[in-house]
Amino acid sequence: IDNEVTANIEFVEPKTLNAAIRALYTLHGLFELSLGHRQRYRWIELELTHRTKDHEHDLHQTARLYWSLCNERVEDNSKTHLADILLAPDRRPEEFAKVAAGWMDSAAIMGDPRERFAMAFFGRYGINRIVGAANMFDLLPESRAPKKKEPDALLKAAAEQCRKIFATLPDSFAKQSVLSALGRVGTASLRDKAHHRADKVIAAVGDKFPGLYLPCNHAVLARNHYVHGSQASFDYQEHFTEFAFITDTLEFVFAASDLLDLGWDLKSWIDEGTSMTHAFGAYVINYPENMRRLKALVGT
Repeated sequence: IDNEVTANIEFVEPKTLNAAIRALYTLHGLFELSLGHRQRYRWIELELTHRTKDHEHDLHQTARLYWSLCNERVEDNSKTHLADILLAPDRRPEEFAKVAAGWMDSAAIMGDPRERFAMAFFGRYGINRIVGAANMFDLLPESRAPKKKEPDALLKAAAEQCRKIFATLPDSFAKQSVLSALGRVGTASLRDKAHHRADKVIAAVGDKFPGLYLPCNHAVLARNHYVHGSQASFDYQEHFTEFAFITDTLEFVFAASDLLDLGWDLKSWIDEGTSMTHAFGAYVINYPENMRRLKALVGT
Protein backbone atom coordinates (compact mmCIF):
# COMPACT_ATOMS: atom_id res chain seq x y z
CA ILE A 1 0.00 0.00 0.00
CA ASP A 2 1.45 3.36 -1.01
CA ASN A 3 0.73 5.91 1.67
CA GLU A 4 1.40 9.63 1.73
CA VAL A 5 1.07 11.97 4.68
CA THR A 6 0.92 15.69 4.10
CA ALA A 7 0.97 18.71 6.37
CA ASN A 8 -1.15 21.73 5.48
CA ILE A 9 -0.65 25.24 6.81
CA GLU A 10 -3.71 27.42 6.37
CA PHE A 11 -3.54 31.18 6.97
CA VAL A 12 -6.48 33.36 7.96
CA GLU A 13 -5.27 35.97 5.50
CA PRO A 14 -3.01 35.57 2.44
CA LYS A 15 0.70 35.75 3.20
CA THR A 16 3.71 36.67 1.14
CA LEU A 17 5.88 33.84 -0.12
CA ASN A 18 8.58 34.68 2.42
CA ALA A 19 6.11 34.58 5.31
CA ALA A 20 4.70 31.27 4.10
CA ILE A 21 8.18 29.77 3.85
CA ARG A 22 9.03 30.93 7.39
CA ALA A 23 5.90 29.20 8.69
CA LEU A 24 6.78 26.05 6.75
CA TYR A 25 10.34 26.13 8.09
CA THR A 26 9.03 26.55 11.66
CA LEU A 27 6.69 23.54 11.42
CA HIS A 28 9.38 21.48 9.73
CA GLY A 29 11.68 22.15 12.70
CA LEU A 30 9.08 20.67 15.06
CA PHE A 31 8.82 17.54 12.91
CA GLU A 32 12.59 17.11 12.87
CA LEU A 33 12.82 17.44 16.65
CA SER A 34 9.94 15.02 17.18
CA LEU A 35 11.50 12.42 14.87
CA GLY A 36 15.08 13.07 15.97
CA HIS A 37 16.45 13.20 12.42
CA ARG A 38 16.73 15.63 9.56
CA GLN A 39 13.74 15.36 7.22
CA ARG A 40 13.52 15.97 3.49
CA TYR A 41 10.94 18.22 1.91
CA ARG A 42 9.22 16.01 -0.68
CA TRP A 43 6.56 18.23 -2.21
CA ILE A 44 5.69 21.86 -1.45
CA GLU A 45 2.54 23.22 -3.03
CA LEU A 46 1.25 26.77 -2.69
CA GLU A 47 -2.30 28.01 -3.11
CA LEU A 48 -2.14 31.38 -4.85
CA THR A 49 -4.97 33.89 -4.54
CA HIS A 50 -5.55 36.75 -6.92
CA ARG A 51 -7.62 39.19 -4.86
CA THR A 52 -10.37 41.34 -6.30
CA LYS A 53 -11.86 44.39 -4.64
CA ASP A 54 -15.13 42.71 -3.68
CA HIS A 55 -13.54 39.27 -3.07
CA GLU A 56 -16.43 37.69 -4.96
CA HIS A 57 -14.29 36.85 -7.95
CA ASP A 58 -11.05 35.84 -6.24
CA LEU A 59 -9.06 33.44 -8.38
CA HIS A 60 -7.36 30.46 -6.71
CA GLN A 61 -4.49 28.63 -8.37
CA THR A 62 -1.91 26.18 -7.12
CA ALA A 63 1.79 26.09 -7.84
CA ARG A 64 4.59 23.76 -6.84
CA LEU A 65 7.47 25.48 -5.08
CA TYR A 66 10.98 24.88 -6.38
CA TRP A 67 13.37 25.53 -3.46
CA SER A 68 16.90 24.77 -4.59
CA LEU A 69 18.60 24.53 -1.17
CA CYS A 70 15.78 23.23 1.01
CA ASN A 71 17.29 19.72 1.32
CA GLU A 72 20.92 20.77 1.64
CA ARG A 73 22.88 18.11 3.59
CA VAL A 74 19.71 16.06 4.23
CA GLU A 75 20.55 12.59 2.99
CA ASP A 76 17.47 10.52 3.77
CA ASN A 77 14.39 10.17 5.92
CA SER A 78 14.62 8.90 9.48
CA LYS A 79 14.03 5.36 10.64
CA THR A 80 12.51 6.42 13.95
CA HIS A 81 10.38 3.77 15.62
CA LEU A 82 6.79 4.89 16.11
CA ALA A 83 7.05 4.50 19.89
CA ASP A 84 10.09 6.78 20.00
CA ILE A 85 8.49 9.79 18.28
CA LEU A 86 8.20 12.60 20.82
CA LEU A 87 4.84 13.84 19.53
CA ALA A 88 2.43 11.28 18.10
CA PRO A 89 -0.55 12.84 16.29
CA ASP A 90 -2.02 9.37 15.73
CA ARG A 91 -1.89 8.26 19.38
CA ARG A 92 -2.01 11.58 21.25
CA PRO A 93 -3.73 14.04 18.86
CA GLU A 94 -4.74 16.56 21.53
CA GLU A 95 -1.19 16.82 22.87
CA PHE A 96 0.20 17.14 19.35
CA ALA A 97 -2.27 19.89 18.45
CA LYS A 98 -1.53 21.83 21.64
CA VAL A 99 2.25 21.62 21.28
CA ALA A 100 2.19 22.37 17.54
CA ALA A 101 -0.01 25.44 18.07
CA GLY A 102 2.25 26.68 20.87
CA TRP A 103 5.34 26.02 18.76
CA MET A 104 4.02 28.10 15.88
CA ASP A 105 2.73 30.87 18.16
CA SER A 106 6.11 31.19 19.94
CA ALA A 107 8.20 31.20 16.76
CA ALA A 108 8.80 34.95 16.95
CA ILE A 109 10.56 34.75 20.32
CA MET A 110 12.00 31.22 20.09
CA GLY A 111 13.08 31.10 16.45
CA ASP A 112 16.75 31.96 17.05
CA PRO A 113 17.42 29.54 19.97
CA ARG A 114 15.53 26.72 18.23
CA GLU A 115 17.50 27.22 15.05
CA ARG A 116 20.72 27.20 17.07
CA PHE A 117 19.56 23.97 18.69
CA ALA A 118 18.96 22.34 15.31
CA MET A 119 22.39 23.42 14.05
CA ALA A 120 24.01 21.74 17.06
CA PHE A 121 21.72 18.72 17.46
CA PHE A 122 22.13 17.48 13.91
CA GLY A 123 25.86 18.17 13.74
CA ARG A 124 28.97 16.20 14.67
CA TYR A 125 30.23 16.06 18.25
CA GLY A 126 33.03 18.53 18.74
CA ILE A 127 33.85 22.10 19.70
CA ASN A 128 31.24 23.71 17.48
CA ARG A 129 28.48 21.50 18.82
CA ILE A 130 29.16 22.09 22.53
CA VAL A 131 29.51 25.85 21.93
CA GLY A 132 26.30 25.89 19.91
CA ALA A 133 24.45 23.85 22.53
CA ALA A 134 25.43 26.38 25.18
CA ASN A 135 24.73 29.38 22.97
CA MET A 136 21.05 28.52 22.58
CA PHE A 137 20.49 29.15 26.31
CA ASP A 138 21.95 32.64 25.96
CA LEU A 139 19.50 33.29 23.11
CA LEU A 140 16.44 32.43 25.22
CA PRO A 141 14.03 35.34 25.77
CA GLU A 142 13.41 36.61 29.28
CA SER A 143 10.06 34.80 29.36
CA ARG A 144 11.93 31.48 29.09
CA ALA A 145 15.04 32.11 31.18
CA PRO A 146 15.99 34.79 33.73
CA LYS A 147 18.17 37.64 32.54
CA LYS A 148 18.83 38.85 36.09
CA LYS A 149 19.80 37.09 39.29
CA GLU A 150 19.76 39.22 42.41
CA PRO A 151 23.07 38.77 44.31
CA ASP A 152 23.07 38.37 48.06
CA ALA A 153 23.82 41.40 50.25
CA LEU A 154 27.48 40.50 50.89
CA LEU A 155 28.26 39.97 47.21
CA LYS A 156 26.46 43.14 46.24
CA ALA A 157 28.37 45.19 48.82
CA ALA A 158 31.72 43.66 47.81
CA ALA A 159 31.07 44.39 44.13
CA GLU A 160 30.25 48.00 44.95
CA GLN A 161 33.44 48.44 46.98
CA CYS A 162 35.54 46.91 44.20
CA ARG A 163 33.87 49.16 41.65
CA LYS A 164 34.82 52.26 43.67
CA ILE A 165 38.42 51.08 44.04
CA PHE A 166 38.91 50.33 40.36
CA ALA A 167 37.20 53.56 39.30
CA THR A 168 40.08 55.55 40.84
CA LEU A 169 42.81 53.69 38.93
CA PRO A 170 44.36 54.97 35.68
CA ASP A 171 42.45 53.91 32.61
CA SER A 172 43.62 50.64 31.08
CA PHE A 173 42.25 47.58 29.36
CA ALA A 174 42.59 45.56 32.59
CA LYS A 175 40.63 48.18 34.52
CA GLN A 176 37.81 48.23 31.98
CA SER A 177 37.76 44.44 31.92
CA VAL A 178 37.33 44.23 35.70
CA LEU A 179 34.68 46.96 35.72
CA SER A 180 32.86 45.14 32.96
CA ALA A 181 32.92 41.92 34.98
CA LEU A 182 31.65 43.78 38.06
CA GLY A 183 28.87 45.22 35.94
CA ARG A 184 27.66 41.71 35.19
CA VAL A 185 27.11 40.95 38.87
CA GLY A 186 23.37 40.44 39.12
CA THR A 187 23.12 39.13 35.56
CA ALA A 188 22.08 35.52 35.15
CA SER A 189 24.95 33.36 33.96
CA LEU A 190 24.82 30.59 31.41
CA ARG A 191 24.82 28.11 34.29
CA ASP A 192 21.85 29.90 35.90
CA LYS A 193 19.90 29.66 32.65
CA ALA A 194 20.74 25.99 32.16
CA HIS A 195 19.67 25.23 35.74
CA HIS A 196 16.43 27.17 35.24
CA ARG A 197 15.54 25.03 32.22
CA ALA A 198 16.71 21.83 33.96
CA ASP A 199 14.33 22.62 36.82
CA LYS A 200 11.41 22.05 34.42
CA VAL A 201 12.69 18.61 33.48
CA ILE A 202 13.32 17.74 37.14
CA ALA A 203 9.81 18.89 38.07
CA ALA A 204 8.33 16.64 35.37
CA VAL A 205 10.44 13.51 35.91
CA GLY A 206 13.03 14.26 38.58
CA ASP A 207 13.48 10.63 39.57
CA LYS A 208 14.63 9.76 36.05
CA PHE A 209 17.56 12.19 36.04
CA PRO A 210 19.17 12.38 39.49
CA GLY A 211 22.03 14.85 39.65
CA LEU A 212 21.07 16.55 36.38
CA TYR A 213 22.86 19.77 37.37
CA LEU A 214 26.25 18.00 37.31
CA PRO A 215 26.46 17.34 33.54
CA CYS A 216 24.93 20.78 32.93
CA ASN A 217 27.70 22.39 34.96
CA HIS A 218 30.46 20.49 33.18
CA ALA A 219 28.95 21.34 29.80
CA VAL A 220 29.15 25.03 30.75
CA LEU A 221 32.78 24.57 31.85
CA ALA A 222 33.57 22.91 28.51
CA ARG A 223 31.97 25.77 26.63
CA ASN A 224 33.92 28.31 28.69
CA HIS A 225 37.12 26.39 27.99
CA TYR A 226 36.60 26.55 24.23
CA VAL A 227 35.31 30.14 24.16
CA HIS A 228 37.34 31.84 26.92
CA GLY A 229 40.31 29.50 27.34
CA SER A 230 39.49 28.71 30.96
CA GLN A 231 40.61 25.52 32.66
CA ALA A 232 38.98 22.34 31.34
CA SER A 233 37.41 20.06 33.94
CA PHE A 234 38.74 16.98 32.10
CA ASP A 235 40.42 16.05 28.82
CA TYR A 236 37.54 16.28 26.35
CA GLN A 237 39.37 14.50 23.55
CA GLU A 238 40.62 11.66 25.72
CA HIS A 239 37.22 11.12 27.39
CA PHE A 240 34.96 11.47 24.38
CA THR A 241 32.05 9.47 25.83
CA GLU A 242 31.74 11.83 28.79
CA PHE A 243 32.15 14.84 26.49
CA ALA A 244 29.31 13.59 24.28
CA PHE A 245 27.17 13.03 27.39
CA ILE A 246 27.48 16.60 28.67
CA THR A 247 26.76 17.88 25.16
CA ASP A 248 23.66 15.67 24.95
CA THR A 249 22.56 16.93 28.36
CA LEU A 250 22.42 20.56 27.26
CA GLU A 251 20.51 19.63 24.12
CA PHE A 252 18.07 17.39 25.96
CA VAL A 253 17.41 19.95 28.69
CA PHE A 254 16.86 22.71 26.14
CA ALA A 255 14.47 20.80 23.87
CA ALA A 256 12.60 18.88 26.57
CA SER A 257 11.96 22.02 28.62
CA ASP A 258 10.83 23.84 25.47
CA LEU A 259 8.26 21.14 24.70
CA LEU A 260 7.22 20.96 28.36
CA ASP A 261 6.41 24.67 28.24
CA LEU A 262 4.08 23.93 25.32
CA GLY A 263 2.24 21.05 26.97
CA TRP A 264 4.29 17.93 26.21
CA ASP A 265 3.92 15.02 28.64
CA LEU A 266 7.53 13.94 29.08
CA LYS A 267 6.70 11.42 31.79
CA SER A 268 4.19 9.58 29.62
CA TRP A 269 6.65 9.46 26.74
CA ILE A 270 9.34 7.95 28.99
CA ASP A 271 6.90 5.50 30.59
CA GLU A 272 5.90 4.14 27.18
CA GLY A 273 9.44 2.83 26.69
CA THR A 274 11.92 3.36 23.90
CA SER A 275 13.87 1.39 21.33
CA MET A 276 16.41 4.23 21.24
CA THR A 277 15.91 5.18 17.59
CA HIS A 278 15.55 8.77 18.83
CA ALA A 279 18.57 10.38 20.49
CA PHE A 280 16.46 11.36 23.50
CA GLY A 281 15.44 7.74 24.05
CA ALA A 282 19.10 6.75 24.06
CA TYR A 283 19.82 9.60 26.47
CA VAL A 284 17.18 8.36 28.93
CA ILE A 285 18.34 4.73 28.84
CA ASN A 286 22.05 5.52 29.05
CA TYR A 287 21.74 8.27 31.66
CA PRO A 288 22.59 6.15 34.76
CA GLU A 289 25.74 4.67 33.20
CA ASN A 290 26.85 8.01 31.76
CA MET A 291 26.38 9.68 35.13
CA ARG A 292 28.43 6.95 36.79
CA ARG A 293 31.24 7.48 34.28
CA LEU A 294 31.15 11.28 34.65
CA LYS A 295 31.21 11.14 38.46
CA ALA A 296 34.12 8.72 38.41
CA LEU A 297 36.00 10.98 36.02
CA VAL A 298 35.51 14.30 37.84
CA GLY A 299 35.74 12.82 41.33
CA THR A 300 32.23 13.66 42.53
